[in-house]
Amino acid sequence: MIEWLAYAEENKDISLNNSSSLEESKCCTGGVDFVTLIFTLSATPLHRMPATIRECFSVLKPGGLLLFRDYETRPL
Repeated sequence: MIEWLAYAEENKDISLNNSSSLEESKCCTGGVDFVTLIFTLSATPLHRMPATIRECFSVLKPGGLLLFRDYETRPL
């Protein structure tokens, strides 16, 4: 994560809304221990969800974790 933040700071033209930004940068591919998505997937258009999840897995180290929390359809 620190590497990505440093890279983003140096390259302010990176847009997280552009799905190709992370792919093109390769700054943290396979280098992240975990990815957290908190109320993110529900805000992702259905047609972009597979690419979003693939992108999350692409930055994980082997054995890394994808952690997510999103809306529940019933009360907890």
